[in-house]
Parts: sequence; structure tokens; C-alpha cells
Amino acid sequence: MKNNYSAFVSFKNNKYTFTDSVSESKLLKFVASLLEKKASVCGEFFDSPEKVAYLISLKLSMYDREVFACLFLNAKNQLISFDKMFFGSTNQACVFVSEIAKKALLLNSVGVIISHNHPSGNLEPSNADRKITTKIRKALKLFEIDLIDHVLVNKNGESYSFKADGLMDDYDNEGLNGYW
Repeated sequence: MKNNYSAFVSFKNNKYTFTDSVSESKLLKFVASLLEKKASVCGEFFDSPEKVAYLISLKLSMYDREVFACLFLNAKNQLISFDKMFFGSTNQACVFVSEIAKKALLLNSVGVIISHNHPSGNLEPSNADRKITTKIRKALKLFEIDLIDHVLVNKNGESYSFKADGLMDDYDNEGLNGYW
């Protein structure tokens, strides 16, 4: 097993054995690294907000500060890449729209789903969440790339989808065929 956890855990016969007592923080980081591996799903089809929310919860819910990530999709709604792009504080993250557009173009992505966690646990989209969604949608539209959804998650693994709540319709966004 190749990781930074070999000092306190070993892997043999498909079982993990802890060789020493471990703090809760170390244990959670170890479990998060396992979930990260499990959630590596490039090529996976994303045809519903539930699938997207599940992946994002696995990848972001454990952080105690805001992490803004993007799912870059091809024309068949297959995941090209999941990128944690911006890291912030407990209640905000600086998001650079140009970096999202650049990455989407480099990957030849035709659709993007943006996401971030709310460490506070509150899943109500803030005014800043709504504004950045609009800015990103407008920027991507210039390159004929669809902003499909904006998904929020909290530390309990609960999620909120702009698309499922009808907010993406407010942005006059058609999205990719087959999503939702």
C-alpha cells in the first residue's frame, strides 16, 4: 500500500490492520484517502444530480474549510476530470472564473458542474454562491461550454443542487442532454 499511513497501518489479505494507536484526526484522514481512491471515477456517466452529489460528498464533505471543485464532462456526460481548484476559509473561497474556463478548454470539456462544501452545515446558497454561478455560466457560455449544475455539500454528506431546485433554469442554461 503506497501512502503516508504505513507508520500506523498495514494492508494484507484485503484487510487493514492498525499497528499503533491513532488519533481521530489521523484516522479520518486515512479514511478520507481511501474514499478518495474509491471515488476516482473518470469515465463514469453522470446522468443525475444524485450521482454527482454522491461523488462530491465523498470528495469534499470532510474538509473544515471551503473547497471549490469542478467536474469536467465530455459530450456523453462522462467525467473527464474532477479537480479541487480553490481552497478558502471556513466560510468563503476565492474563485477565479478564468481558471475554470481555462481548465475546461484544456480538457476539451463540453460541460462543467461546479461544487463546494459548506463547513457550517448550512446548505442554503448564499448570495455569493448565486453570483459566482452566474459569472461562471456566462464565461463558459462564451466558449459554448455548459454550466450544468452547482452542488453544495456539508460535513454530514447532505447536498443541495441548484439544478434540482430549479435555480439553473433561472440562468437560462440548457445543460447537456441526459443530465437530470
